[in-house]
Amino acid sequence: MHPDRVGPRIRRQGHAERGENVGMDEAAACWTGLDDAWKEAFQQAWQALRSGNIAVGACLTDPSGRIVGAARNRVMDASGPPGETWGSSVAHAEINALARVPFRQSEDLTLTTTLEPCLQCAGAIRLAPVTTVRFAGADRYWEGCHEFGRLSSREAARTPLRREGPMTNELGRFATLISLVGPSLTPGF
Repeated sequence: MHPDRVGPRIRRQGHAERGENVGMDEAAACWTGLDDAWKEAFQQAWQALRSGNIAVGACLTDPSGRIVGAARNRVMDASGPPGETWGSSVAHAEINALARVPFRQSEDLTLTTTLEPCLQCAGAIRLAPVTTVRFAGADRYWEGCHEFGRLSSREAARTPLRREGPMTNELGRFATLISLVGPSLTPGF
């Protein structure tokens, strides 16, 4: 989340009971402390929210941290960039980010996403050249849907994905919260 979009002041759990406000300096410091992949994923989620979609953004990076693809949720869109899906239940941010990766890419990519991947995205991630998944917000509907080793001997023999998340700070709670707002907002928010 970009600091100029937070609002003039935000309240943090625990401080609100005492009437204390957390100012823009702390929000800006939180944003500044993120790596480029997290910033891009949150910017993509913000664009999804502003366009009337479920607010999820995703970003792929190579082992050096260079961004190789980024995308947002487009389930409510009537069009989108070439190579991405839109206007469909499969038009999730992770699917669209993965669609930007060339076939047979080395298996060293990290997927950074603002929300824990759903079952559909978890399957696509498992088939993709991704070794690490980082997610900010927890999604109670998909907890535990990433264990593919039980499905087949092939999957059981593969190295499991490294999973990092959810974030336990304000950004993790924010990512979960904005994903729940979904397409109920007017586009252009």
